Amino acid sequence: MQIRLTIQPIMNSAFRLMPMKKMIILTICLMIGTINVTRAQVTHGISFRVGINNSLYKTPLPNEKNFGSYFLPSFSIHYSKFSDNLFWGGVGLGVTPRLIPFYEYQTGQKIGASSPEFWLQVRTGFKIERSFSTHLPYLGLNISRFAAFESWTKNGQNTTIYTAPDSLFKSQAFHPSLEIGTSLLNSTFREDKRNVFIHFAVRYYPMKMFKESIPIEYEPGNFVNIQYNLMEIIISAGIQRNVHR
Repeated sequence: MQIRLTIQPIMNSAFRLMPMKKMIILTICLMIGTINVTRAQVTHGISFRVGINNSLYKTPLPNEKNFGSYFLPSFSIHYSKFSDNLFWGGVGLGVTPRLIPFYEYQTGQKIGASSPEFWLQVRTGFKIERSFSTHLPYLGLNISRFAAFESWTKNGQNTTIYTAPDSLFKSQAFHPSLEIGTSLLNSTFREDKRNVFIHFAVRYYPMKMFKESIPIEYEPGNFVNIQYNLMEIIISAGIQRNVHR
């Protein structure tokens, strides 16, 4: 009893004499120490995807035709970080070949331009764990850039002379886009093994593809104006490796 009465006044005096700044620093250090001791396990995921893209080239110009391109390949690699809470985040790099249609002849033949699109993605979403699967819905922000454009023809050799696209294209330097999607892993998220997954997404590019509309001479003396907003549906599959730390 005497020991408790002797120590308590000494502790009270010490805290009264301690400057306020030092108390705040001590409190923060204690909080950080507690977090480090009790922090949740972090899982790092590395994934590689191969998929197909179905794109809609919607023109804002009156009296011009919308076009689509279908079943084009897409390749990407992603890093994601997961913890025991509900949210997760990640970053990805990818490339998607583009076939941009200009005009379709009565024979069904199409002319246009082709270019690979390189893109960077930052995404965040929810982690929904089930007994035998994991769902990863997310919202992604992308920034992309087109490489050099080349002439492109579908369904046979084009015998009509039309203006070379690379001399007219004034593409935007960078194209931002918004993506909403989800991935479905084939097993529980906690299993330390390679997971096969299926991925679905919708991507929309709010900026027009070119700085200004482009007149394309699809046959001598006849022109069509080109300008597009791009929207696409992405279906892909891949392998993800989870590392628990």
